Amino acid sequence: MKFILVLLFLPTLPVFAISVTDIEFKAPEGFTPLSKEAIAKKWPSERAPGFAVGNTSNSTTIAYDVKPVRLPQDKLEELQVEFSKHFQDLIPDLEWKKNKIITLCGQRWLLLEMTSKDIKTDIYNILLMTGVDDELIAFNFNSTKEDFPKYEASLRKSIETINFKHLKNPAITQPSTDIAEAYYKSVISRVSEFIESTLIFLGSEWTTNIPIGTYATLRIWVSPDGKIKGMEGEAPNNPEGKRFSETLAAIIRTAKFPVLPKQIVDNSSDGRVLALTFTLTEIDGAIAIKVEPGHKKQKH
Repeated sequence: MKFILVLLFLPTLPVFAISVTDIEFKAPEGFTPLSKEAIAKKWPSERAPGFAVGNTSNSTTIAYDVKPVRLPQDKLEELQVEFSKHFQDLIPDLEWKKNKIITLCGQRWLLLEMTSKDIKTDIYNILLMTGVDDELIAFNFNSTKEDFPKYEASLRKSIETINFKHLKNPAITQPSTDIAEAYYKSVISRVSEFIESTLIFLGSEWTTNIPIGTYATLRIWVSPDGKIKGMEGEAPNNPEGKRFSETLAAIIRTAKFPVLPKQIVDNSSDGRVLALTFTLTEIDGAIAIKVEPGHKKQKH
C-alpha cells in the first residue's frame, strides 16, 4: 500500500508532499529540501536516501525513506541485533549513545544513536526505523560534531513531531491476528522461562511417576494489565494427568503475564482467555516442559 509522505515544517514554512507515505514531521527552522544532486553528493551510493532536508551547508540533515520491506512490530528486536552487529563491524570507531526500542506516535521504533569518525570530522547519527503495512520507514538525523550542540535540541524536538496521519490508532500496523500471534509468542516465552526457573528452584521431584509425554491444557483468563483472573485445566483422565495439570496451575498462578495489546482486547471485555498446552518432555536427560499455544486433542 502506498501513501503520501508529508514534510510539515514550522508554520511559517511551506508544506511539502512526496508520494510515498503520509508521515509528517516538523523540521528545524531554516531547513530546506536537498536536491537530488545534493543527496547524491552527500550519500554517493546506491543506498542514498530518497529524501532529505538540511541546513544551508548540509552539514546537518534529516534523511528519510520508505523501502518495500515488511517489518512487523514484533521483529524489531531481531533487527536491533542484526543492525547493532552490522554497524559495529562496519564502523570500528563507533560509539553507542543509545541502542533501544522506543515508542513514538503509538509505534514501536528501533532507535540507534551513535557517533563515528568521518574523513574530515566526527559524525553524530540518530537512526530511527519502524514498519507500517508492507514498508520499512527510516529516518537518519545526521550532524557533524561541530554542528550537533547547536542543533541537538531542535533535532530531538523534530523527532517528537513524527506522526502518521493515515492511522487513527497508529499502533495498529498489523492485522489483529498478527498482533495476537505476537502476543502469544511473548506469553509462551515468558511462561517457558518461568517454568524453567521454577523447575530449577523446586527440582523435578514433583514430576516423579508422571510419564514423559503427559500433557495438560490450561485456559487462562488474563486481564489487560497481565494479571491472571481465572484458570481451568484440561488433561488426560488419569491421576498422573490430573496431578500434572493441578501442579502446573498452582505454579502459573504466581506468574505475571505481558500486558495485553489494546488491539486484541474488545472495548467491552475485561481481558482475554489464552489456551496453552504444557507437555512433559526430556531434553539431554533432563526433565523439561514444552509450552505451545492452543489445545491438544485427547486421543480416544
